[in-house]
Amino acid sequence: MSFTSIPRMGSNLNGISSSSSSSSINNINDIDGKIITNGNPIPISSNIISSFKPVKNFKNHSKNSIITSLDFDDSGQFLISSGIDETLQLYDTKKGKHSKSILSKKYGCHSAKLIHREKNCIFASTKEDNSIKYLSLIDNSFIKYFKGHKSQVLNIELNPIDDQFISISMDNTLRLWDLKISNSQGLLSIKLPKLLAYDPSGLIFAIFSEFDNSINLYSIYDYLKGPFLKIDIISKINEIENGNNNNKNNNILHNSLNFTNLEFSNNGKFLILSSSINNIIYLIDSFTGKIIKKLIIDRNDNNKLQQRPFINCTGNVSITPDSKFIFAGCGDNTIKIWDLSSISSLTSSKSNTIITNNNDTTFTDSNSTLNDSFEMKPIYSLNTNTNPALLKFNPRYWMFASADTDITFWTPTNYYSNK
Repeated sequence: MSFTSIPRMGSNLNGISSSSSSSSINNINDIDGKIITNGNPIPISSNIISSFKPVKNFKNHSKNSIITSLDFDDSGQFLISSGIDETLQLYDTKKGKHSKSILSKKYGCHSAKLIHREKNCIFASTKEDNSIKYLSLIDNSFIKYFKGHKSQVLNIELNPIDDQFISISMDNTLRLWDLKISNSQGLLSIKLPKLLAYDPSGLIFAIFSEFDNSINLYSIYDYLKGPFLKIDIISKINEIENGNNNNKNNNILHNSLNFTNLEFSNNGKFLILSSSINNIIYLIDSFTGKIIKKLIIDRNDNNKLQQRPFINCTGNVSITPDSKFIFAGCGDNTIKIWDLSSISSLTSSKSNTIITNNNDTTFTDSNSTLNDSFEMKPIYSLNTNTNPALLKFNPRYWMFASADTDITFWTPTNYYSNK
């Protein structure tokens, strides 16, 4: 089993990790926006996107044990998962194989992240203490304990370009860490922090707070001065949907949206805020805080995903590395896909209408998504045999993983660009 390599786009730093060689960076820049197969660049297209198929299914977590996080390493070769069965599972995505199981019965595990060094990870404890563990996946030995949080850690995010990381906790704090030092290097008090994200440059982080339903953007150099941008999500939604006429009923509705995922696009232009429980995805301009689009799924209770045991740190929504397509797992065992190429600030190109004979793919004419329409409907629907409650795109290979109690690897079956 082999996968096709895809360049990792980014901000003004091109989204290239510090571990990349200069020659690979040059190659990536030369084929910007294209995938590679058999040594030849092929433009990324809806023809390829629509042909994704599940190719491998893994049942390495205990039967019916919910998986709570997924993460790829910089190279794209390895994927790690954490589960309520208190195990970490490591997969080699290039070979399409399960590599090893790591037990964490004493501490539990959640929000596992593969660091920039090969086969090392950090993860949050779910019992015993509230520390973050730094683990060697080669010999299963603990390298370091990061102690400081007084309550359970909800989410960990690794800086995409260096050895710093951030964490939020039920103790209403955010802590900044360095892998080389056990003590936290910074502290912020945040009421009811829930979701966390780094931008691709590693210079900005965003926090969603349930206290006031806001996204706060901080500079890693000036975070003590407070957020340089505060996005009041409820007022933004009401401003757009109610024409600046906020009414109490709508505020109650929006306060119950229960957002479950926050992510920057890999070009740094967008924030994606979503609720898997309510089938709502907002595309937000990360520079102005304006809500650009509302991505909607059929308003059907069967499409809604159930509340998960821990705060989502992976979520059911993921954006492709070229920032052009958004995928979302739904409770009816489908994965919906939106084409963002109709948004002029993202790209000037527009996907062509295609015809697919793939019985597992439903196609909708992309012309139904209008530039001036606030709401966008998905243009594809991929059918699955399992619940795609978590989704994560590989940063280097043309594949993604979905998970609930099992993990599924997906790759495209068509590598031909539509003309």
